[in-house]
Amino acid sequence: MANLSNINGKFVVEQTTGYVGVGTTDPNFLIEAAGVNSEIALNSTSGSIYRVRSTSSDAFIITKNGVGDRLVIDGSGKVGIGTDLPNQLLELSKNGSPVMRLNSSKTTNGAIGDSIGRIEWRGSNNAGNGAGIKAAIDTSATS
Repeated sequence: MANLSNINGKFVVEQTTGYVGVGTTDPNFLIEAAGVNSEIALNSTSGSIYRVRSTSSDAFIITKNGVGDRLVIDGSGKVGIGTDLPNQLLELSKNGSPVMRLNSSKTTNGAIGDSIGRIEWRGSNNAGNGAGIKAAIDTSATS
């Protein structure tokens, strides 16, 4: 078998870790692709191909089978699920009736009044009037 440890500095298998680098001669991850508009495809056992690509604007985009962006993190840190151009810190989009669900991994039934989940809005000022939590939605178990 041929030694594929360094092919013109474009494809490298790091000898001690087995890390693979494409476009980098010093990979720090199992598979690392470097460069603008780099793309990595991961093939699942179900036959779906998930692609992770970077763009010239430092955005990272994950697609399934090359159709429709599943997750986008743009260059300013905004996250879009179901949209490739998020306008807010987190934007969820779906054609139809979108549902956002928060699941608890708690395996026992709680008593009436036990908290099931909570969403909090906080301020950065943690001292004096208005410190910490500004508003919250708290859910609790009922009979």
